[in-house]
Order: sequence, then structure tokens, then C-alpha cells
Amino acid sequence: MDSFDELRRALEGITPDTPLPREGALADLYHALQDVGEFRACVSDGDLALIYLTFEEVIAESVLDNPGWHIESDERYTVITLLLPDNGSPTPIPLRFDRHDNTSAAFLQHLKSRGRVTVYFLYILYGDLHRGPSPTLLVPTEILSAIP
Repeated sequence: MDSFDELRRALEGITPDTPLPREGALADLYHALQDVGEFRACVSDGDLALIYLTFEEVIAESVLDNPGWHIESDERYTVITLLLPDNGSPTPIPLRFDRHDNTSAAFLQHLKSRGRVTVYFLYILYGDLHRGPSPTLLVPTEILSAIP
């Protein structure tokens, strides 16, 4: 995949609810994110982003900029779950990080020190990836302190 900076510039250049191009810096996302619930964690000079693939309905029905948070860890994995409020029960967005993976480990450590992350929500419509909103989320202190 192209560098995070190129990827971010390309994503920022796409109007929300517009299909992502199948060429250029965003082309690899079509191969990397094929199923709902998959995500990419990106780190560059301490700048953090998650690119998360979900359903269009989740984006339309949820409040994306004020989620609840939950964290669980074992010897190898840390799962941070965003709980997106909607009209009914919250929609969980589980993010599973393998701390033995260098990218995941770096992402978690940068998240712990920075305390915020931009989430680029993507969805599939008619076979194309579309850009949804991209809120920057502040991570609660109790979640940050629980990151191993």
C-alpha cells in the first residue's frame, strides 16, 4: 500500500458518499478491505488513523463522533470496541490488535500517547467502496490507561 500520507491525502480528496477510485493511492483498499468489519490501522510520525469498512446503514443511523468505548486484552491481543449510539441499542465496532504484529503494536503505543484517532468510515455500495464520515475521536483516559 502507498504511504499513509499519500493514502490520507487521497481519502481527504474524496467527497463523502462518493466512490473511491480503483486506481492510484486508494486502489489497494479494494483488496485490503473486502468484508464488513475489516480495518487498517495507519501510523505516520505519531499521526493515527483507522480505515474501517462497515454497512451504509451503520453510518446513516449512528452517531459516529461520540462513541462509547470498551477494551479487553489477553497475552497477545487487545480489542478496543467502539459503541456507536443509534436509535436502538449501540452498534459495536470491535477493533482487534495483535500486539505481536509491529504495525498493531506501534499503533496502540501511539494511541496511548496521543489519545485521539481519526476514523475513516468506508462502506460498499454497488461493488464500490464509498467514503463515509471521518471523525477524529478522543479516547477516554480509562481506555488509554488500560492499553498494555
